[in-house]
Amino acid sequence: MNGFLRLWRQLPVTISVLLLTLAITLLTGLGDYDETFYWFTIVPVYIQGNQASAGTLQLMLESGQWWRLLTPIFLHFSLLHIVFNSLWIWESGKRLEPAFGRIWLLLAIAGVGVIANLAQYWAGVVRFGGLSGVVYGLLGFIWLWDRLRPAQSLNMPPALFGFMIFWLVLGYLDVPASLGMGQVGNEAHLAGLCSGLLLAFGTHLLRPQRVR
Repeated sequence: MNGFLRLWRQLPVTISVLLLTLAITLLTGLGDYDETFYWFTIVPVYIQGNQASAGTLQLMLESGQWWRLLTPIFLHFSLLHIVFNSLWIWESGKRLEPAFGRIWLLLAIAGVGVIANLAQYWAGVVRFGGLSGVVYGLLGFIWLWDRLRPAQSLNMPPALFGFMIFWLVLGYLDVPASLGMGQVGNEAHLAGLCSGLLLAFGTHLLRPQRVR
């Protein structure tokens, strides 16, 4: 217990995101398409008998349901899905939160998450979810940051970046779906990656470099 409290004091945003993800994933039954699941989709989905109809983004915003722009990142559809994403969030969060602060990481996760969700929605998908868009954003940030500021490297193993790009390519080739692993949110991944790279460049320009 003392160890967890010590970690909590060091990484409150990272741990809170992981706990919230676990709670919502369990609440929604690993993506069971019921009424609870549709509390968290990017737009409301209405069930009538065996038919489902989705609302629009405009109506969602006009009705004040702004939380839906972010909440799909907390939805996961299998044990492998949540474990895989949680490990990546942990590996990136434990580097970023001490280096850039809690507020920065919270805003980065929220910003990248919204961008990734909107990209997936504009690709014509409503029932999607997962932290992987955020994962791509944070890993993309670390990759570029380590090259812009080698003296302030966050020390992420290079092999993880290679795997990230490899998985992105496999997704666009539809390999995971052909292996029975379900559809991959390619647009969310790509949008997350691009926004993370832009965030790294912007942070590099705005954040003073430490002088030795």
